[in-house]
Amino acid sequence: MMQLADTKSNEAKGELLGAPLDGEPTRQRILLLLGAAGFPEDQLSKGKLRLPGYGAIVNDAGSHTSLGGERAELYWSACSSLAHGDLSGTLAVLDRVVTATDGRVGWVRLTGSVQALLVITQFTLDMVDHAFDLYRQRATAPY
Repeated sequence: MMQLADTKSNEAKGELLGAPLDGEPTRQRILLLLGAAGFPEDQLSKGKLRLPGYGAIVNDAGSHTSLGGERAELYWSACSSLAHGDLSGTLAVLDRVVTATDGRVGWVRLTGSVQALLVITQFTLDMVDHAFDLYRQRATAPY
C-alpha cells in the first residue's frame, strides 16, 4: 500500500525534474493486487485509502515475533533516528553536562555516551540474533 504514496511522490519529482512520469499504470496494478488480496473495495477509492506509517508496520510485524511489537518499534525508531540524523534522537544518546549558565543561556558539554552505545549495541545484537533465529526456522524443511 505504501507503494501508492511512492507513485504519487515519484510523479511530483518527475515534474520537478522536467521528465513527467505517468504513475497511473502502476497505481492500477497496485489496486488490482490489493483487491485480489481481499482489501475492501469501498476503501480502495480515492481519499478513503489510509496508509499506515512505518512505525505501525514495524510494530505489527514485531508483534508476530518473540521481540514483540513495542520493542521492535522502539529498536527501529532509535536506529532510524540516528541513521537519518534526527537532532532529538542524536541528542538523546549523548551525555550532557551543564558547565555554566548566566540564568538565560547554558553552556553544555556533549560527549559520547558509553551507556547509550552499550544499549544500541545490545539492540543490534538482539535484532541480528532474532533474524538468524527466523532464518533457521524458515530454512528448515517443513517435513
